[in-house]
Amino acid sequence: MSEDPVAVQQPPKGLPGFAPGPGAQPEALPHPEWNPRWRKAGFWDAVVTSAGAILYVAESQIELGGNGADWLGPILWDDAVRDALRFKLSSGRKTAGTISDLMMIGSLVHNALLDNLLVAWAIHGEPELAWQMSLMNAEAYAIALSMTSLVKAISSRARPMVEECRADPLYSPDCQSLDQYRSFFSGHSAVTAVGAGLLCAHHLSLPLYDGGLLDAGTCAMGIALTMATGAMRIASDNHWATDVTTGHLVGFASGFLVPMLLYYNERDPGQAGSFDRRVVLLPSVGPDQVGVQVVGSLL
Repeated sequence: MSEDPVAVQQPPKGLPGFAPGPGAQPEALPHPEWNPRWRKAGFWDAVVTSAGAILYVAESQIELGGNGADWLGPILWDDAVRDALRFKLSSGRKTAGTISDLMMIGSLVHNALLDNLLVAWAIHGEPELAWQMSLMNAEAYAIALSMTSLVKAISSRARPMVEECRADPLYSPDCQSLDQYRSFFSGHSAVTAVGAGLLCAHHLSLPLYDGGLLDAGTCAMGIALTMATGAMRIASDNHWATDVTTGHLVGFASGFLVPMLLYYNERDPGQAGSFDRRVVLLPSVGPDQVGVQVVGSLL
């Protein structure tokens, strides 16, 4: 007597881990596009971006603040972090400085070319989205860079290497440079933090890669990059830890809040060109604290 064949149970279609059944259409990946209810860049954004760029260039040419330091020495956790991270050998400090330069350049290139021009425009075919992303990026960088340049000139903080330079003029190539009195706050940290903030704002608002782990991972990668850059600025003895912390706070706030508060929020189509949220980010430093202030109206 023959046995009946055992029926093989087929897995339900569409469950994770199983291939789709015959005739099933593959699920389309999310497509990023500009939401018409989002606010587009307008006149005041051009004013802010232009003013920030002019201020940054002007300060770098005029070199405000003289050739002396108004702020010497460490505060808060500066000494402890410097002792832990600073490379003792000149070659190590030089390498750390070079790595931080490359990280900053990589961050700039990513935000200037990759996500907006390559991914949004060339791959997804969304020129309007690419254009708006580029304008957001320019505004965020202009705000952060102008603030960094101005605060460096006003604070005139001596870099941690200054004391070493007095004992050994060959300690650093910057020992005889006016730049040795431009410690607060860290420009490298601010620039990479702007990049991290922009990455998080764009990838959390748009499915540029897949709308899931890849986009979230890109945000995390940007944060890791700016943290590593800050560590390299301390290891190279170019900055105190509070310089780096403030640079991170100011930069990330500019990179994240400019897109999220001014652009990626829905409103009535008739208000698409308005500029109804005015926010200024200012560093805040005191004897016992260091941080960033948000000044303005968010309503």
